[in-house]
Amino acid sequence: MRLIDADTLKKAFDFDDDEELEVAVIHYGIDHSPTVDAVPVIHAEWEQDEALYHCTHCRHTILCHDRMDLAEYHRYCGRCGAMMSM
Repeated sequence: MRLIDADTLKKAFDFDDDEELEVAVIHYGIDHSPTVDAVPVIHAEWEQDEALYHCTHCRHTILCHDRMDLAEYHRYCGRCGAMMSM
């Protein structure tokens, strides 16, 4: 699935006046297509300080001794929900 800008798509289908019915049908199809409630994704990283890791977005701190455990069990921040880049 891809999120699109429906207004920009409609502008791409604006043709000459002699094709007015076709354009109206295309615009109707775009306007009545199903939509999704998209939530912006926050991206962050874990900053290491000894065995402590801090979320770069909200500064939430976790204790983790093994970098592999960090990648497996802490893909998201437990406080702000940011997706962690590993």
